[in-house]
Amino acid sequence: MWRRVLARESIGGDDSFFRLGGDAVAASELLALIRDAFDVDIGGAELRAAPTVGGLVAAIERRLGEGTGPPAADTAPIGFSQEGMLWYEQFAPGSFNMAPFVRRYQGPLDVGALQRSLAGIIGRHGALRSTFQIAAGRPVQRIHPPDAFSLPVVDLAGMEPAERHAEISRRIDEAARRPFDLTRGPLFLPSLIRLGPDDHVLIIRLHHLVFDDWAVDVFRRELSASYRAHVTGSEPELPPLPIDFPEFCRRQRRRLAGVEGAEQLAFWRRELAGAPWTTQLPIEDPGRPRGSRHRAVGPRYYPLPDPLVDGLRLLARRVPTTLFMALLTVFGVVTRNLTGQDDLLLASVVANRNRAELEPMIGCFTKKIVLRLNLAGDPNFLELAPRVRDALLRSLAHQDLPFETVVQQVLGPSASAHGLVPELSTMFQAETPRRQQVTLPGLTVGGYDSGSPNEQAHFSSGDPDGASSVWGGGLYRSTFLILSVLEGPDGVSLVARGAFHPPAVDALVAQFVETLGRVVADPNRRLGALTAPAASPLGVADLGGFEIEPARIEAALAAHPGVSESRVEVRRDQAVGDRLVASIVPAGGARDVPTIAQLRRRIWEALPGYAWPVEVVVDGRPDGGGLLPEAVPDARTGPSERDLARRWEQILAAGPVHDDANYWQRFSFLDALRSLGSDGLAAATSQVMRNRTLRTLAADLATDEA
Repeated sequence: MWRRVLARESIGGDDSFFRLGGDAVAASELLALIRDAFDVDIGGAELRAAPTVGGLVAAIERRLGEGTGPPAADTAPIGFSQEGMLWYEQFAPGSFNMAPFVRRYQGPLDVGALQRSLAGIIGRHGALRSTFQIAAGRPVQRIHPPDAFSLPVVDLAGMEPAERHAEISRRIDEAARRPFDLTRGPLFLPSLIRLGPDDHVLIIRLHHLVFDDWAVDVFRRELSASYRAHVTGSEPELPPLPIDFPEFCRRQRRRLAGVEGAEQLAFWRRELAGAPWTTQLPIEDPGRPRGSRHRAVGPRYYPLPDPLVDGLRLLARRVPTTLFMALLTVFGVVTRNLTGQDDLLLASVVANRNRAELEPMIGCFTKKIVLRLNLAGDPNFLELAPRVRDALLRSLAHQDLPFETVVQQVLGPSASAHGLVPELSTMFQAETPRRQQVTLPGLTVGGYDSGSPNEQAHFSSGDPDGASSVWGGGLYRSTFLILSVLEGPDGVSLVARGAFHPPAVDALVAQFVETLGRVVADPNRRLGALTAPAASPLGVADLGGFEIEPARIEAALAAHPGVSESRVEVRRDQAVGDRLVASIVPAGGARDVPTIAQLRRRIWEALPGYAWPVEVVVDGRPDGGGLLPEAVPDARTGPSERDLARRWEQILAAGPVHDDANYWQRFSFLDALRSLGSDGLAAATSQVMRNRTLRTLAADLATDEA
């Protein structure tokens, strides 16, 4: 556990946790791992009193000897697949609403049998009865008892057809968009609309925290079996579940708290060493008004020509590799062509049900994994495909840790200095076609065409402050693309979902098909002959995979009244990575120089989401330049750095918090912010989202413009 938290290989039994570089944030992570592994709570005070491996072992043995027992049966830690969703829901509620389940039943529906069927499914699966809260800086799920379920029925039979259709469409749209109260629930919420004696529409509101795509077939199968039994007056004969989702989460945490989790994180540190922070595809609308959002799009289906797919299958056997891996290889070639990068960082989504006992369960298992593809050296397809296969297999073999933990712990520290969150906004995945249909005796079951695209929110296109979104411009172009490979009876298709400019993705898929044709025609062609990587637009520089325009930052800095001239550049450094550095000439001379915080604020006002310089050198100073000071904290304008650190220390109770502690996706920090808010010292959502450390957040809050 120490090796995982401190990123050190050599740990001595008498070494002090804090002398090895641990602070209160690292200590809280260590104590959480101990809680996961042993079901005991070790306090921060106990760690401070005996901060050695031996001291912790003694404290754990004391707790176990006290027989405090396991945690209450109605609570469980959240699953690794739920962490990122729950974090973003704090800033943009409704970000992970799923599209509602909508079915029209025509025929003599037995409403009582339907209600008993739904009640049985809710009682059978603990995930559908769970709510979420943050307790002592740690997110937990609470599983509520299977209380009596009543199916709400809304009678619209008396309405005119056009009016009735408009009302149903409104309800479906609201079911997709209205945020859930995650602390109160329920997060699985059915309702029935009566259109006539033999015509009904079932609408189920769903949140991704308790349901995933795999669960759709499980639900359909159980609803069909339960309804058939209840209409005949019998009880459904569903096989018992080996475990439920909350118990799966407990076992998962326990298994990865120790050696296995440490080894997986060590793998990711090796795998992602020197990786870019993102791979950006040019899929935004160039004509979109500045600060506006891309709307959610999809699904958009692109059937692939059968001869090309058949040809790729033959090539895949030669490598050998799977069809999906071969298609991923072609996508890597297209991405290289569009971005000019040989080192690609993508994400993929996996079902995360790698044991048979997990297949009949409803819950949120689906999770993202990181893919790093190496296209360097001008290989041909037959040479590149094994690289892609091996990269995917390596990621799948180390898929258990939370995606957010991997990205933030490995890529986050270097990116956070620039005010950035590593953003893997391009996903390439396999999609399982729906095979299970709802079959209810005596009824015709179908969908209901509301005429609405049923778009839903997502954190990358959300607007947390209700004004100009911090994701609305700059590096975060409020775009993301999920490209799925769908194999069905009619062939293979690509399915695009996300927030993007549809013509841009249409062009991307057209280039994919063209490249696929060239690969099938001549798999020995080198990438250099197959596609020429796109040159970066004039005036664009690469910062860890993000395309930035130094001239835009220079213009934003020059707009500050304290700056007369500015120059911005990316400096390459093998030791610390890419750094964005600015040089300014102050307008008022050396005695009137704006602070770094004031300049950062100016950049974010002009370029929401853009990177800020990690260094600002003042050319006009008599000593030849130097780093600018941060703003001096002023309690009248907001909480100071010390206020933020003190609250966090109180929550963690495990020693000091470093000024440059990266709080991104630390739920303990949300607790600290809430306690500050209760004292009237609030930080705006946009300020929290655009800063990553206590130092920069406090400086942001203390600027003159605050």
